[in-house]
Amino acid sequence: MQQASGKKIGWVSAAAIVVANMVGTGVFTSLGLQLESLRSVWSIILLWVLGGLISLFGAFSYAELGTKLPRSGGEYYFLSRIYHPILGYLSGWISLTVGFAASVALAAMAMGAYIGKFMPVSAQFIAVATILLVSLVHSVNIRQSSHFQNTFTALKLLLILFFILACFIMEPVGAPLELKTSWHTELAKPT
Repeated sequence: MQQASGKKIGWVSAAAIVVANMVGTGVFTSLGLQLESLRSVWSIILLWVLGGLISLFGAFSYAELGTKLPRSGGEYYFLSRIYHPILGYLSGWISLTVGFAASVALAAMAMGAYIGKFMPVSAQFIAVATILLVSLVHSVNIRQSSHFQNTFTALKLLLILFFILACFIMEPVGAPLELKTSWHTELAKPT
């Protein structure tokens, strides 16, 4: 992870980038929708375990490709080398336009929706302002960018830890999910 100027990021910043990419917005957004729809703790746990296994198989596939084709470039290089350069080119454009841009937009929209509940500002404005501000911070220099990344990754992990601890401290509101409800209930429930 080296820039053209020869400046490098350290292992802490590299780890923060990986953690920030792996622990995405879904932790803060999709879990609530799952709880609302499924109402079964075991179904949600099974869903997350299956998702984790699928992700693990994907990671194993990338690790194998990386050992067989040890060169930077990721999907672009793998697809160009194994199949045809046009597939690498298309993969790069899809990653740029859909993979990266869409995930950044979704994260900003989720942040805008949450902050918009506490401030009299539109969620769209907060989302656009967030993307512009983060882009500006990352464009200053690599030291500033690394510090920003490390800080916000730590804040994300602390927020998750706070939510976990809050589950043990706060009283449940409404009808809490019961652990005795099994996934058999979900399968038997007519939709």
